[in-house]
Amino acid sequence: MPLIPDDTLESIHRLNRAYLHAARDGLRAGQERLIEGLFGLDTALRNWLLSASPETIEQLAVMPGLVFQARFPSDVEPLLSACTEKPLRDVAELQLLLHQLGDGEQPELAGSR
Repeated sequence: MPLIPDDTLESIHRLNRAYLHAARDGLRAGQERLIEGLFGLDTALRNWLLSASPETIEQLAVMPGLVFQARFPSDVEPLLSACTEKPLRDVAELQLLLHQLGDGEQPELAGSR
């Protein structure tokens, strides 16, 4: 395996930290279903995060690879088109496109009422 450039590795660590801390904070705030759906958590990671200290999260975050994976619908073209068009679409429309990612309830967007 080739060496990972330092700036790439730092970016990976920063993304991992943000993902893990945001997921843990949401779980601890009682938003289990929302966080499991948004973050794609399995039971093992969910349970681990509930009791993880900042130090243990740091140990996982500094792995030389992402601890999460992008999830896109099988037909990603409508989503990509919506994101590359002029900003005529609002966030709620993009959320509907992302609904294809999951099979559960989708989160309500702030300010969408």
